Amino acid sequence: AQQLAAKIQGEAAAAGADFAALAKKFSEDGSAERGGDLGSVGRGMFAPAFEVAAWALKPGQVSAVVETDFGFHVIQRVD
Repeated sequence: AQQLAAKIQGEAAAAGADFAALAKKFSEDGSAERGGDLGSVGRGMFAPAFEVAAWALKPGQVSAVVETDFGFHVIQRVD
């Protein structure tokens, strides 16, 4: 799973990548159908490692692979 997440992260971080299409194809949670969109979020809503990574991003940036108790994540900050 970690190797697959790293592959997806590389694709997501590439110039011109379609993050939503990747999320629809590879996500294993309810956000897949929305292209990975979690909607409006605030601090304290997610696992600590996820939050640290998400809030460190600038709009448009894609995170490195983040591991939580729920699995491996690739995060793109929209705004």
